[in-house]
Amino acid sequence: VKEEVQMSREMNQMEKSHKHATARKVLLTDEASKIRSVIVKRKAEVKAAGQEYRMLVGHFHKWNDAHAVAEKEAQTLFKELVAIKKDRDQLLKQYEINTKLVVDRQMEIQEKKLVIK
Repeated sequence: VKEEVQMSREMNQMEKSHKHATARKVLLTDEASKIRSVIVKRKAEVKAAGQEYRMLVGHFHKWNDAHAVAEKEAQTLFKELVAIKKDRDQLLKQYEINTKLVVDRQMEIQEKKLVIK
């Protein structure tokens, strides 16, 4: 009889332990499911962030290339502007020389007219 009571207690204990383990398994399975869904969500976010990063890097390279081209064009235009300014300065000097020659020539002609009269 003692052995039967002992066996009955042990069976009850095992049943309680089994129920507890089963409940714990359900709880852990539920937590694992929630964690898996969070992981899936985070993976999708990381993938989207990676795509956005690659897109931004692409835009940066396009902008950087355009900036480099614009900078080269600006340097070229500046060189052309300097050359035009030099030409203008040279033409102004030549204009002043020619104007002086014309004025001198007109003075000469004026003097000859006065001498002739």
